Amino acid sequence: MRECGNGIGRHAAAAVLAGLMAILISGEALAQQPVRRAATGASVVRIRKMPKVGRSLLMRSPEFKLNVPRAIGGSRRPREWAVMDVIYDTAPEWVDELSFHFYVLAETRTPEGQKQFNYYETDIVYLDLERGEHVATVVLPPAAVLRYGDVVAFGVEISSGGQKLADDSAASIQVPATWWKEPRVVENPNVVKREGYLQDRSKTPFALANMDDYEAVK
Repeated sequence: MRECGNGIGRHAAAAVLAGLMAILISGEALAQQPVRRAATGASVVRIRKMPKVGRSLLMRSPEFKLNVPRAIGGSRRPREWAVMDVIYDTAPEWVDELSFHFYVLAETRTPEGQKQFNYYETDIVYLDLERGEHVATVVLPPAAVLRYGDVVAFGVEISSGGQKLADDSAASIQVPATWWKEPRVVENPNVVKREGYLQDRSKTPFALANMDDYEAVK
């Protein structure tokens, strides 16, 4: 009877040990899950190329052949838009949507000759992104470029479902990498916030150029 009891005891002990190991392994897996989710989320998108800020961003309005007379006559100076492209890759077969938050800083001079900076920002959501290379583009209209100066700093944050996946910046002046988060930059008395100027390319004349290169906008 003791042998039988010892045998039952050994089996019971083995079962308890197996149960504990299962709990430990399960707990370890659960502890690792957030790390895996973060790694998976971070691999959804990779920024590959940022715009080179400055005069090189400027592009003339696209010209289309139309059989209608011009609204205004005479010769007019060609208008130039600041066109900013962000080249990026997505890894999953499909991404439902990606949110882009763009930040732009332009520099000009006051009539008194002092430096003044103008700050723009906008949000754009792109839909149904297939695996591979993509481009996201924001545009400043000619009047903003002429009146408020050339782009000297650019930033972008990309997120999905409220989780930030990537960010990057480019600048021709000395600013922090995430300058748009710095109160000493965006809340500086020499920085003026300008709303409504920075636009997705789909709302500009460039919308009709190379249409297949761009994603649908929400």
